Amino acid sequence: MKVGDSIVLFCSILIFRKSRKKVIIINIKNKKIIDVVSVFFCVLLFSFATIQAFAKTATNDIPVASPCYNYTQSTTASLSIQQGTATCSSTITGYPKLATKITTTMYLEKKFLWWWNQEASWTKTVNSYYNAMTKKQNVGNGTYRLRVEYKVYSNNSSETITGYSKEVTY
Repeated sequence: MKVGDSIVLFCSILIFRKSRKKVIIINIKNKKIIDVVSVFFCVLLFSFATIQAFAKTATNDIPVASPCYNYTQSTTASLSIQQGTATCSSTITGYPKLATKITTTMYLEKKFLWWWNQEASWTKTVNSYYNAMTKKQNVGNGTYRLRVEYKVYSNNSSETITGYSKEVTY
């Protein structure tokens, strides 16, 4: 059986005639109609197909998106506040053979209505593919976050990455 014959068989139409209660099979042999019907069924088939995509899952089952960078493997930014002292920490790991210099700038920000005001900032530059920084700052009551800007150099080019900690209310 050829593919065309199977399409003809597939596209056979059953018509029920009420008056005589008979079933009549009509084979469609017109090539144009077969092509149109084939395309229709293909579109119909693929319109119900679903594609599933899953985000990378963190250890606490919260989906996280992981962007790709040219010279950077990973970054972290964390903020904790205990007894009026904010501890701001950040790390960045570049690709060992590509990242030659990293500049990290941390900004401790306090929320005021709908925008963020800078409370303190620190900068550290290293001629390496890894940079880590931890700083402490006295804070008052309010909602804070840590914004970190990383600039990773590789020979004559660079990339800039901005990361944020979770908001912390004290």
